[in-house]
Amino acid sequence: MLSSLARTMGMDKAQAQKIIDETAAQIKVLEAEMEQLTGKDNKKARNAKSREIADLKKTDDYVDAERVLAGKEPMTEKWKAPVVVEEKKEEVVEEKKEDPAAKKKAEKKEKKGKADEGGGISAEERKELDKLKDDIIARKKALKEQGMSGGQQNKDPEIVAWVKRMNELKEKAGELVDLKAAKKEEKKAKKGGDVEALNKLKEEIDAYKERLKTEFGYTKADINKDEDIIAMTKRLKEMKV
Repeated sequence: MLSSLARTMGMDKAQAQKIIDETAAQIKVLEAEMEQLTGKDNKKARNAKSREIADLKKTDDYVDAERVLAGKEPMTEKWKAPVVVEEKKEEVVEEKKEDPAAKKKAEKKEKKGKADEGGGISAEERKELDKLKDDIIARKKALKEQGMSGGQQNKDPEIVAWVKRMNELKEKAGELVDLKAAKKEEKKAKKGGDVEALNKLKEEIDAYKERLKTEFGYTKADINKDEDIIAMTKRLKEMKV
């Protein structure tokens, strides 16, 4: 048998507010009495009144009233709403025979969805890609400290190998900036005055700059000196003429 639980009302907000108001009135009286107890001789009496005020605010009724007004459930049992158990008959669901063909199709769809979600690469490959980015940045930083220029850094055997592997993974993930496609778009724009192609080239330049900055650790000055950036920027200016 299945069952669902439903609560009737316990302490409501009207009751809670009444308790708060009554306590506040008692506190006000005590505070007025404290004001009359002046001087050092009445210090103990004032402290006693102060403790009475603190105790009033610690009572179960007062604490539960504050919780109810704040939209929370009371803590003490007497103010909690009683539980009413409603029994619900168990529904018998007829077991359907699974279609092997449909199951295979669903599994194939799920597998494809997971591949798309991961950008076409596995979790291990994504981890490898992230590590390659960090390694390239660290290696270029070390080479730069040795006095090597950006161009010389790009020819470093270790950098070349890492970049090649990184590009393979990025291409598989669909994240690689296609410079050839950018050139093609530029030619298309030149012939037909295609504004869309012009904007596309701008996006390609911005994406490539971001790649140089985040993946290779290029500074702004290094990016401006990059041969591909210079060539792409030159083509962009020619397209605007």
